[in-house]
Amino acid sequence: MKAFIRQISKTLSALALLLALLLALNLAAFGGSFYRVVAEDYGEGSPTRLLEELAPGVSPIGLPREDAQRLRQWGIWALVLDGEGRVVWSADAPAELPARFSVQEVAVFAKGYLAGYPVFTRSTDGGLLVLGYPRDSYTKLPGNYLPLRFVRRLPAFALGLLAADLLALLLAWGFSRRRILKRAGPIIAAVEALGRGEAVSLSPEGELADLAESVNRTAGLLRRQDRARAEWINGISHDIRTPLAVIMGYAERIAGEKNADPRIRREAGRIGWQSMRIKELVQDLNLASQLEYGTRPPALAPLSPAALLREYGAELLNAGLPEGCSLEMEIAPETEGAVLNGDARLLSRAVNNLVQNSLRHNPAGCRLSLGLCREAEGLGLYAADDGVGLTAAELEELRRRTESGESSPELRHGLGLVLVSRIARAHGGSLRIESEPGKGCRVTLILPTA
Repeated sequence: MKAFIRQISKTLSALALLLALLLALNLAAFGGSFYRVVAEDYGEGSPTRLLEELAPGVSPIGLPREDAQRLRQWGIWALVLDGEGRVVWSADAPAELPARFSVQEVAVFAKGYLAGYPVFTRSTDGGLLVLGYPRDSYTKLPGNYLPLRFVRRLPAFALGLLAADLLALLLAWGFSRRRILKRAGPIIAAVEALGRGEAVSLSPEGELADLAESVNRTAGLLRRQDRARAEWINGISHDIRTPLAVIMGYAERIAGEKNADPRIRREAGRIGWQSMRIKELVQDLNLASQLEYGTRPPALAPLSPAALLREYGAELLNAGLPEGCSLEMEIAPETEGAVLNGDARLLSRAVNNLVQNSLRHNPAGCRLSLGLCREAEGLGLYAADDGVGLTAAELEELRRRTESGESSPELRHGLGLVLVSRIARAHGGSLRIESEPGKGCRVTLILPTA
């Protein structure tokens, strides 16, 4: 938590620094963009300065020659009015201007424009000096004036500055996001790996060292719990084996005793069959635990899935199928030469679990199908039956449990399919379950080919 608070504080400080930097850059950009306008239009050729400098030289006969040349250099015309509003003299004044102005006309153009020209006036000893600037040079406001270039450039400048600010903020956000993800990325990945049950070890460095150390402690605790659980399952499996072997031996002996009561022999046979189921469940539980905790990694080697299925089918037929059951092999021609990198023992166990599920949950009999088919992800190894099938709710629950690795005593298909799912994942594959009530069930191991 302290690491996160420090990180947030640093982020906020960086944001404040960025905003201050942007403000400084904006002011610098404003000054750089409009300094020349201000220097030019409020400098040597500005109305205020020219009026102050020209006023002492104004006389009834005109301006000094150098002053007239100076005005012509700036594109400015001039005229002087006497007290009656008559034009005493003019320099480059527009021809459309009258020779005399009324007091009202003087009052109007003194604050604005004359014939569309922005004009500026100053009372001198020689009369009223009127300077007329080019029409596109100034815009006059009541009591003040602004350079027209300034007004024209201001919207574009504001939009450009806004775009630059947004770009700077976007780049800062991207850099900050990348920096945070770079530091927090390994921790996020480690937490996700913990959720998948994978081993995690982080290097506790940098500002998030405390958080990385907490993740490492959590990972270590989970590893110890997993190890304890695996050892407990292995110990229970070992402890059950001996008494179970005794029970199975006595049950087999009683069931084979010819002089025993037939009812006792049948019950002994049921005990032997149920004991065999317990033995298989213990083996499945132990194997599922080994796969989950990595104590029994698959021994991968190139193998032919078609040959594996045919070999298992032959063993199943030799052992004998229950009454009312039959077996078909459905190996697609394009899969005959397919090769998998797999563990033959584990894959045979997966197929056996699928077949035994079908036989166990269809006591009235069913038609079994074992086959291979092409899938988009590789090769599909499937076992199907035409038995009672599953309801939509049972199918959804079964899919959820096989994907999460859970098993349930209430579900008709429990630990066996969980083990099949783990075997598929141990080979880099997945499991697909399809079923409808009354139309049987089909389970497919989708495995990558070599």
